[in-house]
Amino acid sequence: MQRGEIIKVLLDGLAAGAERHGVDAVLVLRDPAAYGLAQSLRRTSDAWPALDKRLKEQVRRLTDIGSRGKLVPFMGAGTSVSGGGPQWSTLLDDLAGEVGLGKHREALQKLGSLDQASLIQERFAERASNDATGTNQDFRASIASKVALKRYGLAPALLSSIPSDGAITLNYDELFELASEDQGNPRSIIPSSYASNTHHRWLLKLHGTASLPDSIILTRDDYLGFKSNKQALTGLVQAHLMTHHMLFVGFGLSDQHFHEIIHDVRRAIPHTSKTPHALGTALVLTEDEMQRGLWEKHLDIVHMSPVGTPLDEAGRTLEIFLDMLDATFAANHTYLLADKYEGALSAPDRSLRDKLLELEEHLPEGASPGATKIVRTMLAALGHEL
Repeated sequence: MQRGEIIKVLLDGLAAGAERHGVDAVLVLRDPAAYGLAQSLRRTSDAWPALDKRLKEQVRRLTDIGSRGKLVPFMGAGTSVSGGGPQWSTLLDDLAGEVGLGKHREALQKLGSLDQASLIQERFAERASNDATGTNQDFRASIASKVALKRYGLAPALLSSIPSDGAITLNYDELFELASEDQGNPRSIIPSSYASNTHHRWLLKLHGTASLPDSIILTRDDYLGFKSNKQALTGLVQAHLMTHHMLFVGFGLSDQHFHEIIHDVRRAIPHTSKTPHALGTALVLTEDEMQRGLWEKHLDIVHMSPVGTPLDEAGRTLEIFLDMLDATFAANHTYLLADKYEGALSAPDRSLRDKLLELEEHLPEGASPGATKIVRTMLAALGHEL
């Protein structure tokens, strides 16, 4: 049995077993040709029955944008939850409890999140001044320790596969970076203290990173200072909002800094009847008419599930959505001409394979070297060993 046929049998068996036992199955393929074939087979077999027609159409729309290099992931705390990361409210609760404000949590919650963080920071400073041993962590070191996760869930892995040079996050953790590294596509981090930050792809960490605790932004003073000291970072986001299509994932759309950026961009773009209204697409868990009413002039809001759906179910639908998006983006076609994969090809693909191999056998001597090189490069990209 050839490799292609083995992959097809495995996919069919895993799909049947997963449905029968109510579990998820993962097929790990390290060979690019095998991976490309597997994703091609999944696309033709409709491997995402949990997604309705509306969501599948949204996948195709985003794929079309991404195929032109215009789709840029913008990630919030929700993308880190499956890896054990805290939501903002949970992080504030944990920090408050660490400095004795847990019993005042109800009163503390009456403040905005920025002011909550400011008050908690003050308590951390007071505790440090009274600590003769010097063993207590300071405010930002404590934040870094709570988000220093080592294992990522599906969302960072799937989002890191989107064919985009850039990505933006408000998260302090480094799960997206880990996923990108594991895929062989490491990213330069902006801002960073590393002199060797020379990778082609980049990740803008708008609110800082756990490995550099002093860079973390959480309090009101942090936000006000950001506006005056890090305008270049804001400018990068604004430029991408104007020239690309942002894909907001795991993001509550309530961040004050984000509101300011959107406001500045909307003012900078002259609005006419031909101006596209959407600066990006926000993937949200459940339908929310109030949120849609607030943002529909600026963003396409795509909800995963109806109102009332449990968040864990809606979160699973989001991961399935991203999985289909990732599979649709998969552009490796080296299986077409690679040895031992033809057994799993469709009849049209097998006919194309035969004609391409015949073309290679009949390349005329003396033909234009430039044209011949282009043909050979194409054949090599499709997996043919010349």
